[in-house]
Amino acid sequence: MSDFYSPEVKLYIFDLDGTLVNTENPVLSYWNRALYNLGFDPEIFPYFKLVGSSSVDWKQELKSLYGDGFPMDKFENEFLKEKNMLNQENTKALPGAKEVLTFLKEKNKKCAIATANVLWKAKLLLKNAGLYDFFSFICTSEDVEHQKPDPAIYNLALKLGACDPKCARAIEDSFIGAQAAQSAGIPLTLIPSFTMTEDLLHQLSYDRICASLIDLIP
Repeated sequence: MSDFYSPEVKLYIFDLDGTLVNTENPVLSYWNRALYNLGFDPEIFPYFKLVGSSSVDWKQELKSLYGDGFPMDKFENEFLKEKNMLNQENTKALPGAKEVLTFLKEKNKKCAIATANVLWKAKLLLKNAGLYDFFSFICTSEDVEHQKPDPAIYNLALKLGACDPKCARAIEDSFIGAQAAQSAGIPLTLIPSFTMTEDLLHQLSYDRICASLIDLIP
């Protein structure tokens, strides 16, 4: 724990969905139900490989699996109808999130978000979860041309935080997000989500692995 909270660490960069807020499990249910309701088999979609990536990547995968005739507009309406209810009403901070962020704030450490969400949605999720005021800045998919697993969003966070990679820490739950942090040269604390398979885990190099944010509470 001493390395995670060591004095030379100046910037903590958190992923949002599945790392700080409880969105990934419900979103998977909504996604599968939307596919099923439109007559498509949700079991063949590699959800676990795409968690943390942008909507562009998801759409490309849908067309690749189900064909160019996939009814994207109908699917988005079906999926977003329920997902937006989660964004607006049911977002909760994951266990340990407020305690870890409160400790970092008391130590005057800078915290940032690096998310595949757009800005308005990231702000909404953070505010509904009671976490918004802990963060100095938010980096979103709108700020970079290339999305995770490309390191662009982490490189941007380092630039905005005026921080060397070795003096930062990345906190991620997904394979794609972890790859992005790795490529940016930032020591990674991994909190594997339900989408993280053993095979994917073995492909990663991380500084620390935790079952949940609770393990990071000092």
